[in-house]
Amino acid sequence: MPKKYSQDFLLNLNNLDGERMGVQLAKACVNADLPITEVAKVFGVSRMTLHNWFRGAPIRDKNTQKIKAFLVALNEVWTEQFANQTEELPLTNQKLAQEFLQTKIVSRLAVKD
Repeated sequence: MPKKYSQDFLLNLNNLDGERMGVQLAKACVNADLPITEVAKVFGVSRMTLHNWFRGAPIRDKNTQKIKAFLVALNEVWTEQFANQTEELPLTNQKLAQEFLQTKIVSRLAVKD
Protein backbone atom coordinates (compact mmCIF):
# COMPACT_ATOMS: atom_id res chain seq x y z
CA MET A 1 0.00 0.00 0.00
CA PRO A 2 1.43 3.40 -0.95
CA LYS A 3 2.16 5.94 1.73
CA LYS A 4 -0.65 8.46 2.07
CA TYR A 5 -0.10 12.20 1.94
CA SER A 6 0.51 13.52 5.46
CA GLN A 7 -2.19 15.47 7.26
CA ASP A 8 0.23 18.40 7.64
CA PHE A 9 0.86 18.46 3.90
CA LEU A 10 -2.86 18.30 3.11
CA LEU A 11 -3.64 21.17 5.49
CA ASN A 12 -0.76 23.27 4.15
CA LEU A 13 -1.71 22.60 0.52
CA ASN A 14 -4.68 24.95 0.80
CA ASN A 15 -2.37 27.77 1.90
CA LEU A 16 0.00 27.44 -1.07
CA ASP A 17 -0.18 29.57 -4.22
CA GLY A 18 -2.71 27.78 -6.43
CA GLU A 19 -1.31 29.56 -9.49
CA ARG A 20 1.94 27.59 -9.19
CA MET A 21 2.01 24.63 -11.57
CA GLY A 22 3.46 22.28 -8.94
CA VAL A 23 0.70 23.15 -6.47
CA GLN A 24 -1.90 22.43 -9.15
CA LEU A 25 -0.21 19.09 -9.76
CA ALA A 26 -0.21 18.36 -6.03
CA LYS A 27 -3.93 19.03 -5.72
CA ALA A 28 -4.70 16.80 -8.70
CA CYS A 29 -2.54 13.98 -7.33
CA VAL A 30 -4.13 14.25 -3.89
CA ASN A 31 -7.65 14.22 -5.36
CA ALA A 32 -6.82 11.16 -7.47
CA ASP A 33 -4.88 9.57 -4.59
CA LEU A 34 -1.89 9.03 -6.89
CA PRO A 35 1.23 7.89 -5.00
CA ILE A 36 4.09 10.33 -5.28
CA THR A 37 6.51 7.53 -6.18
CA GLU A 38 4.51 6.60 -9.27
CA VAL A 39 3.95 10.21 -10.32
CA ALA A 40 7.69 10.89 -10.00
CA LYS A 41 8.34 7.99 -12.39
CA VAL A 42 6.02 9.55 -14.99
CA PHE A 43 8.06 12.76 -14.91
CA GLY A 44 11.44 11.05 -14.60
CA VAL A 45 12.29 12.93 -11.40
CA SER A 46 12.94 12.01 -7.78
CA ARG A 47 10.25 12.00 -5.12
CA MET A 48 12.09 14.90 -3.47
CA THR A 49 11.85 16.96 -6.66
CA LEU A 50 8.14 16.24 -6.85
CA HIS A 51 7.72 17.22 -3.18
CA ASN A 52 9.47 20.50 -3.94
CA TRP A 53 7.19 21.16 -6.91
CA PHE A 54 4.16 20.34 -4.76
CA ARG A 55 5.26 23.07 -2.35
CA GLY A 56 5.65 25.67 -5.09
CA ALA A 57 9.34 25.41 -5.99
CA PRO A 58 10.37 26.66 -9.45
CA ILE A 59 10.01 24.15 -12.30
CA ARG A 60 11.99 24.03 -15.53
CA ASP A 61 10.07 24.88 -18.69
CA LYS A 62 10.26 21.35 -20.13
CA ASN A 63 8.76 19.94 -16.93
CA THR A 64 6.11 22.66 -16.81
CA GLN A 65 4.95 21.50 -20.24
CA LYS A 66 4.87 17.88 -19.04
CA ILE A 67 2.83 18.89 -15.99
CA LYS A 68 0.34 20.79 -18.15
CA ALA A 69 -0.07 17.75 -20.41
CA PHE A 70 -0.42 15.48 -17.35
CA LEU A 71 -3.15 17.70 -15.89
CA VAL A 72 -5.02 17.79 -19.21
CA ALA A 73 -4.83 13.99 -19.48
CA LEU A 74 -6.00 13.51 -15.90
CA ASN A 75 -8.88 15.93 -16.46
CA GLU A 76 -9.87 14.00 -19.60
CA VAL A 77 -9.99 10.77 -17.59
CA TRP A 78 -12.15 12.41 -14.90
CA THR A 79 -14.47 13.80 -17.58
CA GLU A 80 -14.80 10.37 -19.22
CA GLN A 81 -15.50 8.76 -15.86
CA PHE A 82 -18.22 11.30 -15.11
CA ALA A 83 -19.79 10.84 -18.55
CA ASN A 84 -19.65 7.05 -18.29
CA GLN A 85 -20.61 7.02 -14.61
CA THR A 86 -17.57 4.96 -13.70
CA GLU A 87 -15.32 5.41 -10.70
CA GLU A 88 -11.71 4.53 -11.40
CA LEU A 89 -10.39 7.43 -9.32
CA PRO A 90 -9.34 7.77 -6.57
CA LEU A 91 -7.04 4.77 -6.62
CA THR A 92 -6.70 2.34 -3.75
CA ASN A 93 -3.25 0.79 -4.10
CA GLN A 94 0.17 1.22 -5.69
CA LYS A 95 -0.31 -1.41 -8.39
CA LEU A 96 -3.58 0.15 -9.54
CA ALA A 97 -1.93 3.57 -9.53
CA GLN A 98 0.99 2.35 -11.62
CA GLU A 99 -1.31 0.64 -14.11
CA PHE A 100 -3.62 3.66 -14.27
CA LEU A 101 -0.77 6.09 -14.91
CA GLN A 102 0.72 3.93 -17.66
CA THR A 103 -2.51 3.12 -19.49
CA LYS A 104 -4.61 6.23 -18.96
CA ILE A 105 -2.15 9.10 -18.51
CA VAL A 106 1.27 8.36 -20.03
CA SER A 107 -0.41 7.10 -23.18
CA ARG A 108 -2.11 10.51 -23.57
CA LEU A 109 0.91 12.70 -22.95
CA ALA A 110 1.72 14.52 -26.15
CA VAL A 111 4.75 16.33 -24.75
CA LYS A 112 8.00 14.54 -25.46
CA ASP A 113 11.46 15.19 -24.02
